[in-house]
Amino acid sequence: MISVRGVSKVFKTLKGADVVALKDVSFDVEEGEFIAIVGPSGCGKSTLLRIVAGLVPPSDGEILIEGRKVDGPAKGVGMVFQTPVLMPWKKVAENILFPLHIMGRNSEANDSLAKLMRLLGLEGFEHAYPFELSGGMQSRVSIGRALITNPKILLMDEPFGALDALTREKMGLELLNIWREYRNTVLFVTHDVAEAVFLADRVVVMTARPGRVKNIVRIELDRPRDLAIKSSHEFAQYTLSVRKDLGLL
Repeated sequence: MISVRGVSKVFKTLKGADVVALKDVSFDVEEGEFIAIVGPSGCGKSTLLRIVAGLVPPSDGEILIEGRKVDGPAKGVGMVFQTPVLMPWKKVAENILFPLHIMGRNSEANDSLAKLMRLLGLEGFEHAYPFELSGGMQSRVSIGRALITNPKILLMDEPFGALDALTREKMGLELLNIWREYRNTVLFVTHDVAEAVFLADRVVVMTARPGRVKNIVRIELDRPRDLAIKSSHEFAQYTLSVRKDLGLL
């Protein structure tokens, strides 16, 4: 589904100096696969997602989606940012439906919205404003907005980073339920090693800047997963392996 081939990214500072964010990053993602990306702050994880989405061009290398080179905003891609970035003057339903409206696909709105509201646990909040929602519910709205167009690829940039630990675990479970329903191909950036292992089929471990792929760890834990799996020996071994790759042990 996605091929990342020799991708590098260099930014210019205001003083004209080069900052190398990514260096020769390569890996492939299969259709329907859930990939987590972990690495130190500043290693280019968020930049890589934006390059995959076609929002930022690579300095070198290329991204292929279903064999076609990405040279601008990619079709069939939904993105969830670190903060929900909701429009405060629009209600929940209006925020979620906004992508369909700007694409002129209003005829799909009612059926798609009803399904998502049930799946996201937002029924009854269609007419609420973002400020009336908890952080977890705002995150659900953000995910709903990314899913409303039924994208083949879902890019998620630390979507639960601002949530408390309990809400974050609950959102992880809900995300897995959504993924089983939609079978999107997911790239999920996180700083939380346990979260990466719990969610993913494979974990891509990045080095410090410039970000390179240090290792790719295949997570062979049975699905569907629940929180009890975090108490297993296998889960502990996977988290230990990723932490070692990150230089934390």
